[in-house]
Amino acid sequence: MATKVLIDDRYLHRGAAFVSINPKLSRLLLYKKGYELIKKHYGRDVEHVQILTDKERSNFFWLKPCDTDAPGSRKMDRTSASTRTLSIRALFNELEWKPDGTVRLPLEWDSEEKAARLDISKAEEKKKGTTE
Repeated sequence: MATKVLIDDRYLHRGAAFVSINPKLSRLLLYKKGYELIKKHYGRDVEHVQILTDKERSNFFWLKPCDTDAPGSRKMDRTSASTRTLSIRALFNELEWKPDGTVRLPLEWDSEEKAARLDISKAEEKKKGTTE
């Protein structure tokens, strides 16, 4: 007989770099590990980002840390010491993509772009009743 550890869905992504996208609020929530990854590569706290897209790689977008005066700079809202949120209404139009419900996307660092890369083809729908 094999025993199994029961883990609620809301805890499955702990320790991984993810973002959550809420289409109703047009908001992106950068989870703790994702924020730490961006902060580590940027070398300091991240207050502003540029959202980058590429027509040839239409399933990707990037969050590039930047200064306040950079073209297209968007201020990230500080929701806690280790998470940030960002308005992404224009991104939905640019990518011609809007999920039906809240989704999670894995985040990884792209050294070439010097930005966090997200792949919308890897979107995971959140299950009803989770609080993350």
